[in-house]
Formats: sequence, C-alpha cells, structure tokens
Amino acid sequence: KLMAGLDLHSNNVMAAIMDQDGKRVAHRKLECDLGKVDEFLKPYKKQLGKVVVESTFNWYWLVDGLSERGYPMALANPAKIEQYNGLKHGDDKGDAFHLADLARLQWLARNVRELEAGEHFAWVTGWTSDPDGHQLQSAVEASHARALLRFCPAPRELRAPLLLANPAWARPF
Repeated sequence: KLMAGLDLHSNNVMAAIMDQDGKRVAHRKLECDLGKVDEFLKPYKKQLGKVVVESTFNWYWLVDGLSERGYPMALANPAKIEQYNGLKHGDDKGDAFHLADLARLQWLARNVRELEAGEHFAWVTGWTSDPDGHQLQSAVEASHARALLRFCPAPRELRAPLLLANPAWARPF
C-alpha cells in the first residue's frame, strides 16, 4: 500500500507519496487545480490506501473532488497533530510526507497483527552501523524478546554512534 499526504495552501499543493515501509516514493509542488493533483496521484491510485489532506480553511474543493474521482480520502486537523505543536518539519515537502506517514501508521495499526502483551517488549528504531539491521534482528530473535524493529538509513553526513557499554536496562539484549 501507498499513502499520500497533501499539504494544501491558498496557491499550491505539496503532494507526497510514501510506501508502507516509510520510503518516500514521490513528491511534487502542484497548482491548486484538481486536474493537476489527480494527474499526479493517478499512476498510484490503485495502490493508495489513503490520501490525507490538512483540514485548513480551503480543503473542501480538493477533498470533494478527489472523493468523487474515487480516492480514499481523510482529513487531518493540524491543531490535533502533535508534530504541528511548534514542531513543523520546516518545509511543505516535509509536512506533506508527515501527513502520508500518519496515514501509514494508522494503516499499520489497523492491519498488523496484535502483539502478545507482556511485561517485556522492545520497540527499536533509528539508524545503526549494522548496514541492513540483520545482526540486531538476529540478536533480538535469539533473546526471544517480543520486539518491533525499524531501521532507517543514517544521515549521509553522520556515522552511527558507537556504544561501548549497555546501560543496565539494555543488558538483556
């Protein structure tokens, strides 16, 4: 599945598409024109799980128009999204991808099987010097811990930190 985020402004729409693994697939700054937005989304239409639009003052034409064309639409209230509480991503492209990411996370919450509850659970995310994350995945599996792992590539200008000693809470791993 793919998710789309549309950051709507009075004179443009920043459109972004992301896959369910969080990979950025496409983005484009578009005119506020239903045909232009549809033209951008159309190649991905069959794969789109959700198209999220900020519920700003002028969202009606876009949501209604795309709904009529068969797109699965959702509105996001910027005041209720934690990222918007003074923590904007810095540009419209980042905001559009954030909206797509919200749709992706909601899709995962609805479609990924429930994890068995228990007192020991780890959620490991970030970037690592392990190029593909297989060593860390193997270590977690060998410990029989219930865990979710998600690794993204390290920023180009940085190197993964070197951990010389685990804190007490991390020693079981």
